[in-house]
Amino acid sequence: MPAGALYTAEGRVGHWFSRRMGCCLTALLALLLQATSLLGAPKPIKQFDVFLGYDNVVTVGAWAPFTFEMLNEGPTFKGTLVIKSGGVKSGTLRKVPIELPTGTRKRLCVPVFMDSYYGGSWDVLLYDESGALREERRDIRPRIHLSNENALMGALPKTVGGMPSFAEVNRLLSRYQPVTARLSPELFPDHPLALEGLTAFYLHAEKAAELREAQVRALLAWVHQGGHFIVGLHAPSDLQGAPWLQRLLPFAPNGMEKMDYLNSLASWIRASHPRLFLPPGHDQAVQPGFEEVPLPDATPTVSGGVVLGEVTEGRVMAESKGRPLMITAKRGRGLLTVLTFAPETEPFRSWPHRRHFFAKLLEINPLFFYQGKIANPASVQIYHNGFIDGIMGQIIDSRQIRQLPLGWMVVLLMGYLVVIGPVDYFLLRRLKRPMLTWITFPAYVAMFSALIYWVGYKLRAGEMEWNEVHVADVHPREQGGAQLRAWNFIGAYAPANVTYQVASSAPVASLRDEYRVHSEPGIWSQKRTEVSQEGDTFKGALSIPVWTSQRYVEEYLQAVRQTPISATVMADQGNLKMQIRNHLSKPLACVWVFSTNGVDKVLNINPGQTVILPLTNKMTWAFFRTNQLDHIHPQSHTSHDDGDNSPVVKNAEEWVRLTAAASFPMRTKYSHGTTVLLAPPQFNLNPCLQRGDIVVMAAVEDHLPKPSLLKSSKTIKRGFGHTVYRLVIKRPLADTPAATPP
Repeated sequence: MPAGALYTAEGRVGHWFSRRMGCCLTALLALLLQATSLLGAPKPIKQFDVFLGYDNVVTVGAWAPFTFEMLNEGPTFKGTLVIKSGGVKSGTLRKVPIELPTGTRKRLCVPVFMDSYYGGSWDVLLYDESGALREERRDIRPRIHLSNENALMGALPKTVGGMPSFAEVNRLLSRYQPVTARLSPELFPDHPLALEGLTAFYLHAEKAAELREAQVRALLAWVHQGGHFIVGLHAPSDLQGAPWLQRLLPFAPNGMEKMDYLNSLASWIRASHPRLFLPPGHDQAVQPGFEEVPLPDATPTVSGGVVLGEVTEGRVMAESKGRPLMITAKRGRGLLTVLTFAPETEPFRSWPHRRHFFAKLLEINPLFFYQGKIANPASVQIYHNGFIDGIMGQIIDSRQIRQLPLGWMVVLLMGYLVVIGPVDYFLLRRLKRPMLTWITFPAYVAMFSALIYWVGYKLRAGEMEWNEVHVADVHPREQGGAQLRAWNFIGAYAPANVTYQVASSAPVASLRDEYRVHSEPGIWSQKRTEVSQEGDTFKGALSIPVWTSQRYVEEYLQAVRQTPISATVMADQGNLKMQIRNHLSKPLACVWVFSTNGVDKVLNINPGQTVILPLTNKMTWAFFRTNQLDHIHPQSHTSHDDGDNSPVVKNAEEWVRLTAAASFPMRTKYSHGTTVLLAPPQFNLNPCLQRGDIVVMAAVEDHLPKPSLLKSSKTIKRGFGHTVYRLVIKRPLADTPAATPP
């Protein structure tokens, strides 16, 4: 082979080898860079689970829990958890600071207000300290989205087969199907507000020992605020691990006995009884029986275990051979029902009437369970015509918002047309300069634009304003003082784009935007409301667009050493009297007393003064609703930017009247069903009247139960802070006759 050819071959081999080595080095460098980037990239949390509502069931217009379970096996993690409405740029943005040390598993419950009527979704994002997105869960939707009039029963049974259930309602009324949600001790909410979407809660007594202290506090707060707590007692030993439940029950167990109790329960289902508990949307005084509902045949004689014991208070709802099967007692504004038989085992577990038993226990309308033809299904439909935020907003709305009357708008428009038309034509014709219209026409536009802006500025521009009205339920405590469950309705007006910094001093609190039925979440806010949930309370930032009045609602629980007001009912020769004492340093400007039979009123109870008010029922409910509330109820839809359309709230008597309209939601029946003002179960006081209780409402001017939500008030030029206290005076259930609905 020639030497030149040999060198050429060697060169080719060297070139090939160098090219291959270059490719290998490039690939190796790319792998090293990728490995370095992977090592430097933030590692995701090993476990990040999100649970919405109660077994993925939520109720519209009420609070529901977002429960998170997180596991961190890497370095200590600090970041922020963000919850927001999916696909909506406005509304409430909730932030929760998170810290997860190495090897930590944490469960967290965040209350979120369900402000989307149907089809709402939420996004959950987890950011680290540097702002990098570490985890995300998009488009979280509930399995079931219930209307406010539906009954939602949470349950913590011992067995899967022991879950309470309800019979299927008539297909024409399927929207009213009661729902049961299975809960677990690990994911049971520990924030009191997070339980308020439940109508009732069933607990197997043995599972009570698995609840943590914070969960027990949340459960007791929910019961005292109006919840229905149902306890299944299978054996006396079930209470050994839960002394808190043993103290709560109106029943002291001391033994067991076998007996046939199903026939007694069947008789109770078919019979009519006075109402003890009122789900949203129903206000009849007597709970009708299921005698017209096609129930299965008679139950064969089967024996089962019944817990024996002493009834310490309350009313025995059903019994068999003198042994109590169901005992119901009041706990605050709520009810506690004890089942002395085992609802999760035989013979009750396979009993054909089992599903109707729970429907009767929750006092659901038996008409819904008719499977035959209903003459007029539309007659039982319930339609919402507003939410309580609309009514209470009439107190806090700014009066600085004014609109130009329609007549003046027509005058301005006609003046503009006359100036750019005939006036301009004749003026330029007289000057013999028609080409000047290219100058005069823009001048007219600029002049009228400036005039319109000046008029709008004079109508809209004003001073920064912050208004608060607290509606506080007073729950006296045995050890003294009281527990307040309050709603703080806030109205803020800004003449410029302003962000208010707020923080709650209450130990348990959260904030939400104004809610309106059939509207998208946050549509009335126009900008995001940021709420940072810190433990059980919060701080946040409220963005107020220029020349607008925005509404917000803070809901909180707070203990006070001195009860604001106290009241007792006295009997004097068959006549009832109410003794009311003012414990505040400010006078009670107006006090209204609401009972089943009517309404009484007293004005101006001075500090430290005690007043005895005969309950003469000066106003009947028909008179009170017709003459006192009719002009209020239609305003529940009034826009807070339409100041001319909102009635002027002048004094404390108007505040109480508006609070009564929201506390006792009115119902209007017509051929296509019933319209009702939508109110959360905890705000609705109709159940108290149906049980024969007496409600006292007292307005206090320039007084707040706690410091204002606003951090700094230096820039606030005007505003007010008033409070309406609500106190429910209980009557024993055993002495309460069937009430006539107001």
